[in-house]
Parts: sequence; structure tokens; C-alpha cells
Amino acid sequence: LDMIPANPPTGTMVVKSDGPALSKDVSLAQPETETDFTFLIPTIISPPPNLNDLIALILSKGLDRYEFDDTGSGCVHWVVSVLELVEETKWIEEGVSKEFVEQYYRVRPQKIQTPYHRGTFY
Repeated sequence: LDMIPANPPTGTMVVKSDGPALSKDVSLAQPETETDFTFLIPTIISPPPNLNDLIALILSKGLDRYEFDDTGSGCVHWVVSVLELVEETKWIEEGVSKEFVEQYYRVRPQKIQTPYHRGTFY
């Protein structure tokens, strides 16, 4: 799950799934790069939502329409916004978005600004 710069300042939403359920992980950035990061997120509903459910939720709330900031940064903000929405929907436990940011800071402190860059939803 990521928002990557494409035709800046706008981005392209990337959603990858290894299976039918949203219950395993959220990956930020392109696989097999130095910024790849996997964060495990267990769902709290059964059956867990599928990928189509997640995409529909993102589209229904306009989170697919995003502009990066003036530096071309802001993907962490986008992922956190999606996680907060999924928390509000009660698919995952409250606090997962905060835990994501804390773990990302620990794993990639050299790759992220504090506070992280924020783009704009339009």
C-alpha cells in the first residue's frame, strides 16, 4: 500500500496483495529497494475485508486524489491517512497508524523527516 509520485505533484496509488484478505501487511515503497518496509496489521473483523473492499473505501473517501508537497514528499502521510480511515471503519485496532509511524521511524530514520511531509488531498 503506497502512494508514489507520478506526474508530480500528483501520485499513483499502489495496492499489492499476495492473497484475498487484508490481513497480512502494508508495504511502503517499492519492493526490494532500500526504502522497502513491511508492517504487519492484523484485522479485527471476521471475515477480513478483501482488497476490493479496501480500494472501494479509499475511493469513497477521496484518498486516491493526493498531491505531494513542494519537495515531492508525503507518502508516509498518505499511508497514515489510509490507516486512520481503516481504524475508523473498525477493520483494524485503534492506534495502528501511530504504531506504523513509530516503527517506520525506527526502521528508516534516515529516510523520513520529523514531522513527516504532508501532501494535500484534493
